[in-house]
Amino acid sequence: ERPRDVVSSNFDDWPFLSVHYWGENPKGRWTLQVINAGNRHVNQAGILRKWQLIFYGTVSDPVRLKPPGSSRPNHFVYPSQQPALAPFF
Repeated sequence: ERPRDVVSSNFDDWPFLSVHYWGENPKGRWTLQVINAGNRHVNQAGILRKWQLIFYGTVSDPVRLKPPGSSRPNHFVYPSQQPALAPFF
């Protein structure tokens, strides 16, 4: 239940996104569970007309982050507004 939600329209073609499962294997059986937790004073069933589940990802891990507490030096290059000392050719 969303206490400040005053929208009375449907969630037509509304993408619900999650990054909760990043790093987990998506293979297996998935189950969609829909719970009507809206206005409790309305005794009216909802209708689920369609749904789809789309997985996006890559074969390999695209980002290699250093583990927390790692003492590796920072090799990032930061742009500077100062002119270069030697010309670039």
